[in-house]
Amino acid sequence: MKEGDDMATYTSEPLNILHTIGFKELYPVIRCQLDFEGPLDVLQLVRALTQVTKIIPQLLCRYDLPHNRWQSTTATAAELIYTDVANPDADAAGLDWEKGPQLRCYLQTGPTSQLIIYLSHILTDGAGAKALLQLIAQAYNGQPLMIANRQDVGWLYDLKARVGKPDTTTTDNRDHPSQPLSLPALATAKTASRQRYVGQQTLSVAVTQRLLQAAHQSGVTLNDIIMACFGRAIQRFRPVKTIALACPTDLRRYAPPATGVVRIANHTARYNVAINSPVTDSINQTVHLMHNAMAEAKAHYQFFDSIAALLTQVQQHTDLTDLQQLVEKNYHVRPIAYTNFGIVAEDKIQFNHCPLQRVVLTGSFRTAPMFQIAASTFKSQLTIAFNMIGTPDEYHFGMAITASVADLMRQFCE
Repeated sequence: MKEGDDMATYTSEPLNILHTIGFKELYPVIRCQLDFEGPLDVLQLVRALTQVTKIIPQLLCRYDLPHNRWQSTTATAAELIYTDVANPDADAAGLDWEKGPQLRCYLQTGPTSQLIIYLSHILTDGAGAKALLQLIAQAYNGQPLMIANRQDVGWLYDLKARVGKPDTTTTDNRDHPSQPLSLPALATAKTASRQRYVGQQTLSVAVTQRLLQAAHQSGVTLNDIIMACFGRAIQRFRPVKTIALACPTDLRRYAPPATGVVRIANHTARYNVAINSPVTDSINQTVHLMHNAMAEAKAHYQFFDSIAALLTQVQQHTDLTDLQQLVEKNYHVRPIAYTNFGIVAEDKIQFNHCPLQRVVLTGSFRTAPMFQIAASTFKSQLTIAFNMIGTPDEYHFGMAITASVADLMRQFCE
């Protein structure tokens, strides 16, 4: 942290730059929806956020893009909470991380309550969002937060040197596939007005369990299955022979172990995989091809292809515009995207006397026909969800795609 004449500034890290391109087509947010069976206490929530922002002061900062740093604002934790807003998602369309805090909470009160948290994807990633939810729950329950937040990435430079990853790949740029996945634009999109939608499809506990058993018996991962089924579902609407997807990966596993430390930061890179699997292949064939491609990418630390050049050029104090061009080359916004938040641990986000019924985690809002699904598991149930800016017909199209993904996963279990 550095102290200025009036306000504190906090140094940012190289990977924060990853989500600073294409603001007009994709604003970098993480949306966390928590549905409770009872009422949340507003004052307790304010006290919780007050504690959390002391550990992560960047939440109350604006992002200074030209200097890649955080500049404190006059905002307080209480000002992060908006109560009983009629349409939270429409209201959140006005968020500007360069002008205000990196967090906003929408609390719908009543006999049951809903908490929708919008979090800056410049500041942190999916794993960081889950860690933040845990801190908020602990503080809400009155537990002292004896923990420090770290955002450093020195260990990534060490890993890069240890595995001998170059700054540029010698093969074709996998981040710009020759046959990208895409969806057709609907004719009605030219005349109907667009609004913001959140769609979801949740598998039952029984189906989720069968899916996990099938993954284990087949020697693949749940992530392999979801990616393959998503790619196949998109192929059904615009056939291509190749399924090319980017799969984000949490790099915290490579960070040195430390007690009393949380990493609410951007510690994500991505694997870029492409498999030759036409729509005529069985879903079983496609899943195994996806598994093999992911296994090879993991074995060769292929995720460094998306960030290696950026890490090096930041050290050399390269101009921000040039850094963003590197991001566009190696980490660009794809029209069809995938992310997986993994397991949301029910026992770690319990709020006193207010049981959680549902948690839905999603990424940024994409304007149709751009489309992303986000997978997560809560209470032993797998959910695939999406955020969309679209017409009612485009929303129903998105729901049809998620239903197709779910059907393909059930088919894999058979």
